[in-house]
Amino acid sequence: MDTPWLTSVLTRGLDPDPSAPWRAGPRGQLERDVRSGTVVRVVGDVVVAADVEVDAHVRARALGLLLPAGVVVLAEAALWVHAGPPLPAPAEVRVACRRLPRPGADGPVRVVFGRARPPAADVVVVGPLRVTTPARSLRDVAAGAPAPGAVRSSAAATP
Repeated sequence: MDTPWLTSVLTRGLDPDPSAPWRAGPRGQLERDVRSGTVVRVVGDVVVAADVEVDAHVRARALGLLLPAGVVVLAEAALWVHAGPPLPAPAEVRVACRRLPRPGADGPVRVVFGRARPPAADVVVVGPLRVTTPARSLRDVAAGAPAPGAVRSSAAATP
C-alpha cells in the first residue's frame, strides 16, 4: 500500500500519533488514501487512521484543527461533535469568539463567526474544543438563524 504522506513524515524523523486526527496532504493523495481504506475522513480535509474509533473526542480534535483557538462551536457542528453519525460532518461551522478574525484563504469548511457567546452553563469542553451542550445546540438549531452579530466567512482559520 502506497502512503507517501506517511513516508514523508517518517523520513523527517517525526513520530505521528496514529490515533490523532491530522490534516491530509494533497487532495489527490487524500482521495486515494480514503478509497484504499488507509484513512477515514472526519471533517473537511482532516483524517484519522482507518482503525481509529471516531468518537466525540476525535471529532472535536479534528474540528479544532480547522478553527482558531478560543472559539465556542455552536448549533449543528456542536451536535455533530457530541453525536457523530448519522449526522453528517459539517460543511459550515458557527462559532462564537471575542474578536472577529481577519478574512483569510478559503478552507475546507465555511466558518460563521459571531461575537454573541453563550452563557458558561451552556458550554462544555470536549477534547480540546469548547462546544455548546447538546440541549443548547438543539435550541440553536431549532431557532434556525445565526446568532446576532454573526459574520459569514468562507475562511477557515489555521491554528
